[in-house]
Order: sequence, then C-alpha cells, then structure tokens
Amino acid sequence: MLHLLKWLTPAIAAAALLLVSIPTQVRADDTAATGSVTGTVVDGSGKGVAGVKVKVSKPHAKGEKPEAVGDPATTDSDGKFTIAAIPAGDYVVSAGSKGVGRGHAKVTVAAGSAASVAITLEAAKGGAPAGAPPATPTPPTPPSDSK
Repeated sequence: MLHLLKWLTPAIAAAALLLVSIPTQVRADDTAATGSVTGTVVDGSGKGVAGVKVKVSKPHAKGEKPEAVGDPATTDSDGKFTIAAIPAGDYVVSAGSKGVGRGHAKVTVAAGSAASVAITLEAAKGGAPAGAPPATPTPPTPPSDSK
C-alpha cells in the first residue's frame, strides 16, 4: 500500500499542475488571435470630433442588421478611439452621433497588431455638412401695414 501512495502522490501533483496551466494557455492563445482597431473621427474640415460612438461590425449586405464585434468606444477630445480584443478578420468600423453625422470605413484586423483607420463624418441627406453649425431658422416676416 505504501508503494502505491509513493506512486500516486507525484501523479496527482502532475495532474493538478496540468489542470492549472491549461486555462492560462487558452487565455494566452485567445489574446494572440485578436488585434485592435485605433483611429480618429473627423468632421468635414478635418478636425477631430469628441463624443462620437464608434463600433466594429462584421461586413453585411445593405439592409441587413450589422453584427457588432467587441465593445463600442466613444471618441476622446481629439476624436481618437481604440477598440481592443477584435478577432483577426475583415470588418466595418462605423461612427456616428446625432446632429454631427455618420461615417464608416473598412478595416482588416491582424492578430497581435492594431489596425488604424480614419473616419470622416458626413451629414445625413438633406442636412448640413458634418462640423457645420446648425442652421438658424429665418424668422417670419411680419405683415406690412399698407393702408
């Protein structure tokens, strides 16, 4: 019986060590299989726009709902953003904010590196160019008093 215990103790220790190291290895492999998307969102004049929501999605046909990948980001005061942990592949990066405009760009993310993209916001159809001040309505002209 003592002989069996001498053999079992190292075997149990080795099994425990193996079980502890497997999850760590899987997490390291997952990190190596991803990259990130960094970039800047600018208006029509080329100035960075703060507070714009940016998201990464898989390419999709027009009219289909895009499938988001990773967590969305919001641009900083200079219009810059970073979205991490994006699996390697081809994507569409979309940026937009009510009253400011929308834009998008295609990007290829490689494992272990950062893909860089610049997005220029465009106003919605019929709206003012991105970055332009909102239009001020013209007050109505009072009726003339000609008697």
